[in-house]
Amino acid sequence: MVDKKVAEATEGIRKTFQDQELNRLQQEAQSVLDGIAKEYYGDQPIPKEIESEMSSLMDSYPRAEGQSTKDYLSDIYRLAAA
Repeated sequence: MVDKKVAEATEGIRKTFQDQELNRLQQEAQSVLDGIAKEYYGDQPIPKEIESEMSSLMDSYPRAEGQSTKDYLSDIYRLAAA
């Protein structure tokens, strides 16, 4: 009974923490993708066909435990662009 009340009381805190973590990861991923675009395409974004291929590859190849977002997205980009 007490555990249930504690879980209910902290549900909002957990949700806020999860939302903040998701937002942080999205910002980190966007920063990495912006860097890849700048490195390979200058002021242009990553082409849509490569973005689409990257998305497909991410569905098939999850990030390895301990692998940084930068390394993962860079690897995925190189596979998609090959």
